[in-house]
Amino acid sequence: MLSIGAMSAAADAGLAVPDDLGLIGLNDMEMAGWTNINLTTIHQPFAAIVAGSIDLMVARLADPEAGAQVVLHPCHIVERGTLRALV
Repeated sequence: MLSIGAMSAAADAGLAVPDDLGLIGLNDMEMAGWTNINLTTIHQPFAAIVAGSIDLMVARLADPEAGAQVVLHPCHIVERGTLRALV
């Protein structure tokens, strides 16, 4: 939502996206793919993140002395129209 608001503010300021300003959003919400928005985003696997968080909390409750764990989830860019192509 913040990136979509930034697109609106850029237009109000007379800036063209992506010519004058490049934008990328997070979470790849459905609205980002609408034709009038066409926002490049980073897609995050929410279901896996939530399930993994629950697993970590349950494991910590079972063993409060266990060390911290780092869990990385693969994300990817969904290319749309708010970034210029690299030259």
